[in-house]
Amino acid sequence: MRKIVLLLVVVAALMVGQQAKASSYQVNEAAIDQLFDNAVETSMLDFNAVAMNAVASSSDKNVVNGKDPIVAIVLSGFLGWVGAHRFYLGTEILTGLAYPCTSMLGVGFILVTIDFIMLIINYDNIAPFVDNPALFMWKGMF
Repeated sequence: MRKIVLLLVVVAALMVGQQAKASSYQVNEAAIDQLFDNAVETSMLDFNAVAMNAVASSSDKNVVNGKDPIVAIVLSGFLGWVGAHRFYLGTEILTGLAYPCTSMLGVGFILVTIDFIMLIINYDNIAPFVDNPALFMWKGMF
């Protein structure tokens, strides 16, 4: 029965795929020309300068002891399971090593998720997390 259902799903997908052909689409040249005529010309150099100034001014005031909260948040989001954000913030080696160990046990996800949320919430002041030796870096914040 499963094979028949799978076969029907594959056949239905192929039939839908056959209906969407590129030859059935038409290009409206007049509409494209009108879009280009009404478009506002911008320069990427101007945009990059404004964006870089905004990022530099917003992150410089939140740096604590040379630790940028944006870097800590990104490390927590992508490499939190190995404790990269804790090593960046200056924790003890054994505390940092607890992250991969708990991640292998399956409970590390909870720890990393709470760290990530706490770093985002306390973006303006990450001082309590810098050089914090406690495994639960948010301990005493609630």
